[in-house]
Amino acid sequence: MQVMGIDERQLRGEDTGVNFIVFIYEGGDDPNMPSSVDGHKSWSVDSYLLTDADLTEVLAWLGENLPRNACYAVGVVIDPPSPTASSEVDVR
Repeated sequence: MQVMGIDERQLRGEDTGVNFIVFIYEGGDDPNMPSSVDGHKSWSVDSYLLTDADLTEVLAWLGENLPRNACYAVGVVIDPPSPTASSEVDVR
């Protein structure tokens, strides 16, 4: 992976109306959680579909809904173009 700074003036525009999948992980190595099988702690994962959004809205939603001591991952839904909660989705 390479990380490079970019001048925001180089952006042609931000896409709106994008569909995102958000995974919120809780537990894991939290010392306050009881141990599970073989002394390893397991993660609890909640998944959310955020449709017709832009990244700024997704980050704002996370700021309001992310539980304390949790982590998250965000993916962009590539297919289908109009997903529902019961759709099989291709995420990048």
